[in-house]
Amino acid sequence: MEYTSNSPLQTKKIASKILPKLKGKNIICLYGELGAGKTTFVQGLAKALGIKKRLTSPTFILLKEYKVASHQPPATRMGINWKLETGNWKHLIHVDCYRLASEKDLKSIDLTEIWEDKQNLVIIEWAEKFSQILPRQRIDIKFEHTGKNKRKITIDEVIH
Repeated sequence: MEYTSNSPLQTKKIASKILPKLKGKNIICLYGELGAGKTTFVQGLAKALGIKKRLTSPTFILLKEYKVASHQPPATRMGINWKLETGNWKHLIHVDCYRLASEKDLKSIDLTEIWEDKQNLVIIEWAEKFSQILPRQRIDIKFEHTGKNKRKITIDEVIH
């Protein structure tokens, strides 16, 4: 799937649109240069999941965990009607690999255990740094600048 975003708000709306399409997958890997919209996208997912806490990139602490709202009534979120059909996520785990230099650094946060728990929706920014150790079943999302405020967002399901 390919989307075009002309603003941060539109990027957040695109994020909320993909939730029902995840169909139980719990790992999303984000790729793209600095300022391409990755964190904005995660903010859209968080809002659609009923997370009210302000979401910022965990660049210096590597990982942040947010509790997903325990009850998701059918609702209009950010102007989009959707029904959450993605499973029993209890936590959104936001990982930022920007500052990591090696697999050893990544293993220090025990990411494997985190993504194996199907109650976690794990979102990994800068996933390209560790593509060789990522799980086989995941959603890859690539962000590209295509103009001043314009982004191309490409979503691929990866199953090896």
